[in-house]
Amino acid sequence: MKAQAVIEKIHASRGTGVKRGLENTARLMEALNIHPAVPVIHVAGTNGKGSTCAMLESALRSNRTGLFTSPFLQRYEERIRLCGRPMTEEMVSRYGSEVLDCAEELRRQGIHPTPFELGTALAALTFQREGAGVWILETGMGGRTDPTTAIAADLCGITSIGLDHRQYLGNTLDAIAREKAGIMCQGKVCVASGGPGETVLQEEALRIGAHLICPPGSIQTSYSDRMGSDAMLVCRETYHLHIPLPGTHQIQNALLAVRMLEEARQLGLSIPHEQILEGIQETHWPGRLEWHDQLLIDGAHNPPAVRSLGEYIRQFFPEPPILLTAVMEDKDTQAVAKEFGTYIHTAVTVNLPEHRAMKDTEWAETLAEHGIHAEAGGSVQQGLEKAVRLAGDRPVLVAGSFYLAGIVRTLAGLNP
Repeated sequence: MKAQAVIEKIHASRGTGVKRGLENTARLMEALNIHPAVPVIHVAGTNGKGSTCAMLESALRSNRTGLFTSPFLQRYEERIRLCGRPMTEEMVSRYGSEVLDCAEELRRQGIHPTPFELGTALAALTFQREGAGVWILETGMGGRTDPTTAIAADLCGITSIGLDHRQYLGNTLDAIAREKAGIMCQGKVCVASGGPGETVLQEEALRIGAHLICPPGSIQTSYSDRMGSDAMLVCRETYHLHIPLPGTHQIQNALLAVRMLEEARQLGLSIPHEQILEGIQETHWPGRLEWHDQLLIDGAHNPPAVRSLGEYIRQFFPEPPILLTAVMEDKDTQAVAKEFGTYIHTAVTVNLPEHRAMKDTEWAETLAEHGIHAEAGGSVQQGLEKAVRLAGDRPVLVAGSFYLAGIVRTLAGLNP
């Protein structure tokens, strides 16, 4: 089966998939004979888990990394990377066909995998067959019943915890923290950033029998500009880091990544001090405060992420940028709009080719309720052109959805 047909069939399972905890993924792993013989690193959290995984992968690349993240921005293949490079179409065709054949057999037994479960199986099969020396897995949502949790981890990390996916994870920070803590494994180390939900993480680590390290270390000094940060971090060792990902929140993500890398040495991975410094410094993670000419592209799509984005805007922008935005209807759109309203004056809303996306007119009305002058812009192409005209010499901030970030990157001619 050709790569595009595989991807289309994976997406099509959205209408037929029935999630049953970890059972579907576990059955797929068993049927595909997937048994990791190398270290597995697993990261959960509300925000920052993708950036943390990117830092880990960059520092561990000499160990031949396999990285599984979500969502993708422009091409499905971005989600599954080997040594930093997206899987090839030939890999999608070969391993994807095998996963889909297996899923078809399971459906005859009453097991109906979801798109994310199929994607997790595809990543695991690819890593195993291509000889990845370390697997780095980012949860999609939550942790306890996330498909990636069906793959037992040797080391876990939990980034900051905030209110998102409340219809699935719970309405309080403690409830969400309990779901994230579900990635912990008995007898294994879990490093957590701390903050909201920390007490729950400690309780769950004790219950599960995991060794929790929280906080990961300390930030002794730091300096940030709009293109990144320099910081002195103290974990087991002291690190003078350059972090190329903009936003002061990335310093905390780097602290978590560094301590996890120190702990990963206990798994037999070769990670010299200089390799950690160089790996963090060379991290590239598109769609997270990413500058391209006049555009600042960010995937912020929940209240905590939009709040962090606001801190960056207030710190480095003499006047507010024009916002180009779209959101998913199942997000806390009122809370997101309220956060945008604290630092954005003018916005252009657009329609996305995604069934969960809010209409541009409705999103414009919601933003207007929070003091933003918002205009419905139609398609992303039309809205981008309008936002650029309104901005003049000012930047255009693209935010509200990773789907939007991906489309704008494609329109801007940026490679995945």
